Amino acid sequence: MAHGARRCSARCAALATSLPAMLDVQAHAPLALVFVERAGRLYEMKAEPWYQFCRLVRNCIAHNFIFEFRQHDVSILPARWRGREITAAYDGQELPLALFGYEQAWEMFVEIRTFAERTGV
Repeated sequence: MAHGARRCSARCAALATSLPAMLDVQAHAPLALVFVERAGRLYEMKAEPWYQFCRLVRNCIAHNFIFEFRQHDVSILPARWRGREITAAYDGQELPLALFGYEQAWEMFVEIRTFAERTGV
């Protein structure tokens, strides 16, 4: 099936409309990367334990809540964060709420904000 052509379930559609604005990945993620790059802190951000997990979740959300791994993604798997793990078995699957739900979205936001405050980004 074509990249992004899958439809997400009603559960995932409901999640998409109710997640906090901080997960408006289409609008905010590229802007955040610009700030980090301009501050010369991209290397530090990529070294954070949450970075790869967050990147894969962001891509999943941006692609209709379906994990679609590229070759590079598979090479860094499994991605782990706070006892959660994204493995190659998720390829083509919807983002499970148990893996990344409201609570985890807030925890990730706090980690990213803490990184920004610590590094002055």
